[in-house]
Amino acid sequence: GWLLRAHAHACHTEVVERGARIAIVGSFDVPNFGDLLFPLIAERELDDRMGRPELVRYGLSDVKSDSWPFEVRSVDRLAEELRNSDLLIVGGGDLVRFDSQRVASAQRSTIDFPRLWLLPTLLAAERKVPVTWNAVGVPWRPARRHRAALRAALGAVDYLAVRDARSAALLRRALPSATHVVTPDTAFGVARLLAGLPPDRARMPPRPYVVIQASPRLRRWRGALKAVLEAARREGLDLVEVSVSPALGDRPGAVLRSAPAAWRTGPFAPVEMCQLIAGARAVVGVSLHLSIVAAVHGVPVFRPTGGRAAKYAIVEQLEQVHSWGLTSALRSRRLRLPPVQAPGGLTPETRGDLARHWDAIARMALQRGARGGSPG
Repeated sequence: GWLLRAHAHACHTEVVERGARIAIVGSFDVPNFGDLLFPLIAERELDDRMGRPELVRYGLSDVKSDSWPFEVRSVDRLAEELRNSDLLIVGGGDLVRFDSQRVASAQRSTIDFPRLWLLPTLLAAERKVPVTWNAVGVPWRPARRHRAALRAALGAVDYLAVRDARSAALLRRALPSATHVVTPDTAFGVARLLAGLPPDRARMPPRPYVVIQASPRLRRWRGALKAVLEAARREGLDLVEVSVSPALGDRPGAVLRSAPAAWRTGPFAPVEMCQLIAGARAVVGVSLHLSIVAAVHGVPVFRPTGGRAAKYAIVEQLEQVHSWGLTSALRSRRLRLPPVQAPGGLTPETRGDLARHWDAIARMALQRGARGGSPG
């Protein structure tokens, strides 16, 4: 808020001239919608608070901006480049895990998760660079053999934010003394990312439409999916199939054999995807961040239940989200699509939690810069 802006204005002149340099690490070289949103939202929020700091993105691979939404540097560079950073941001997403995951169509075929959160956190602590975890998730309980490493990482984090209560509970089991904050997934702030950006009408469907995620996982829900598609046809809506997450198997034609329109781009374009979702009459999919972006803009969401996965509880409680249960999914016959509501429907509590989260992160970088940065 205004106190943070006053603090920024009061910082030493040399800090303003040099500018803060912030490193952010995550799976930003992987074609997955949510992962690509995190650094874009971070950049927008920190720009507003700090006057355009330099945000350097790190993933598992080097990727040039001419073939990707932004430049990504290999995390292998962190050991040297952190010396010039005022802050390390880790995440978001379900990063705090000790396994590797095979992904499709990525710069690498495997995501080695500890290289994206554990090693950067410990490295920053060694370099005496402040560390924040950016509303990360802990998808399952760490094995006993991993607890010492997790405790070491938690002890090195200066500002620890997780995105759900279950993640917080799992971290408390590892280190009860760790101070944490439960913060909404930062994608709930997507409307601020899109503010002032006019959609490219030449790339938008010319008629009202429903967005369908091109995920093979939707096939299990044929009855419920059919009910939504029939409702869309009764309203004269086009069906637009989108590959929200090629890394997790999304591909054109996975759900619809033919559709009036298909969203295909060269480089994976998260901002354009957000605009497409925000302009839809309804969306159907399994993606958490597809659901969040739609719900924030008042667009009805139809999705399978997330079961025991804590991260999906975030969206399943929202008014605009309609979850398909195992038994109820096949009972929808003459479905009518709910109306689109006014965008920006965040509760004051969610909006305040997000503002405090980014205020805290900006304050850390500004304080670090005011002290002159790393002794390097």
